Amino acid sequence: YSPVIAIDTDNSSLPVIYSNISTQRYGLLQNSPNPFGRANTSTEINFVIAKTALVEVKIYNIQGQLVKQFKRQKVKGKNNIKWNGKDDKGDILTSGVYFYQLCIDKKPYQTKKLLLIR
Repeated sequence: YSPVIAIDTDNSSLPVIYSNISTQRYGLLQNSPNPFGRANTSTEINFVIAKTALVEVKIYNIQGQLVKQFKRQKVKGKNNIKWNGKDDKGDILTSGVYFYQLCIDKKPYQTKKLLLIR
């Protein structure tokens, strides 16, 4: 990395505190494509897991109701799930904002938003 030099408005140097940037151990990436539904009938949800863990991805509608659940599995590394915009019963969901949540070892970890357009 390159050192950073901060200059105050009077042209004097400011102290700079360096910290170690830690890599994220777990992570939910933005789905792609987003929005999806018309030309692209499915979207891919990617996530990264640093250590082997039980992972579950849940999709909620705007009212907070669980509409789709991808069952737990032990995974590690980069993973993805494809979602076709259908609920657990196989019914096609309507256009709208949905939230997808990464759960690790049965605990919610991170949530992101996606858009389904029919």
